[in-house]
Amino acid sequence: KLHAKWSDLIMEEFFQQGDQEKEMSLPVSMLCDRGNVELPKSQCGFIQFVVRPIFQPLADFCNRPPNPKSEDPAHVAEAADIASKWVASGSVWMGILSEIPA
Repeated sequence: KLHAKWSDLIMEEFFQQGDQEKEMSLPVSMLCDRGNVELPKSQCGFIQFVVRPIFQPLADFCNRPPNPKSEDPAHVAEAADIASKWVASGSVWMGILSEIPA
């Protein structure tokens, strides 16, 4: 029940955004068109294109076995690579958000 409630709330927020975009004669964003969204497909798309790219680097980092040699150059390089993926992901989203009219 909790999942369904949150799904409905999130979709309503997306649909309200789509309604505003239509009123402003803007293209309707993905997942925001009331008449053209199937909830199961939209959830899969949201997870694939939003959630996974954001959390996969963190999951990769957290799921690795503990390394007692935290100063090991390979470990430091791996941590830096994961951090750069987080920064890149944030930059992509900030770019998308900056294109949305206030």
